[in-house]
Amino acid sequence: MAGEKMALAKEAARATAEVLSPDDFLEVIGFDTVAERTVPLQSAANRLAIQRDIGRLAPRGGTAIFPALDAAYQDLAGSRAATRHVILLTDGQTSEAGIPELVAAMRADGITVTSVGVGTDVNRTLLSEVADLGGGRAYFTADPSSIPRIFLREATTVGQNSVVEDPVRAEVETGARALPGMGLTSSPDL
Repeated sequence: MAGEKMALAKEAARATAEVLSPDDFLEVIGFDTVAERTVPLQSAANRLAIQRDIGRLAPRGGTAIFPALDAAYQDLAGSRAATRHVILLTDGQTSEAGIPELVAAMRADGITVTSVGVGTDVNRTLLSEVADLGGGRAYFTADPSSIPRIFLREATTVGQNSVVEDPVRAEVETGARALPGMGLTSSPDL
């Protein structure tokens, strides 16, 4: 990924970091034939360091998705975050060996994966399978300028947790005002 695509990928990562809450965590892994943790997994509150490290992303040759996904898996598997999600961005072809099995293992460990394919040279079949197995979504675009919008949509979608985890205090009542005349002994089990 080079030129405009790389610049827009950096913009997308920066914009995503900005919309995350300080309680969220972020990691950016750049890859070619090897994976490099450009932004190590850290609190999104470290905005200045994250923005600086994203700037270090540089175009390189090759596309090996497996090592990057494996690095993300290793890092997220040890995280206690309530939501653990990976956004895979690629503009090239890769060997498919082991990727479906890896993504299935990630999903089994509660890590979801979304794929974003940019350009006409991506393996749509593989990226769709990654999203399906990973419990995420697959996005495809020929227009690199849509990368930031896709990342922001994905970050807000994943960030909308449908589970509310708040303590609840139960209190025993001897009578219910909504059911006058019905005693607890004659009410059905709940």
